[in-house]
Amino acid sequence: MKTVLIVDDDPLFRVFLKSMLGDCKVIDAENGKIALEKFKSIDLVITDICMPIMDGIKLIHKIRKLQQKEIPIIAVTGFINNVDPAKKAGADECLTKPFGQQEIDIVMERFLPESTSPVS
Repeated sequence: MKTVLIVDDDPLFRVFLKSMLGDCKVIDAENGKIALEKFKSIDLVITDICMPIMDGIKLIHKIRKLQQKEIPIIAVTGFINNVDPAKKAGADECLTKPFGQQEIDIVMERFLPESTSPVS
């Protein structure tokens, strides 16, 4: 079973996203600082950009600096002008909110093809 780390300061969004991930083990965090504390044996990171304490851009930089293997990072944002900074920081993909099951399915198939989503 693949492990996905969801990082977002909105608890309802974390629940929503978790419901879309199918057969994945999900670990969640409300900001980048907490995410780094939970960053062990992760197969995929999905992080919001705008968060308190440590934002998604800083989190992406730290993950890219610390990781031993190439872990896919998906940035999510409600602001289109955050897409370029996220990609420059090292995000593999950016999704703009709102997005639906189809977008998540495409991301999961691309980065974790062994996992399945609840909706085909």
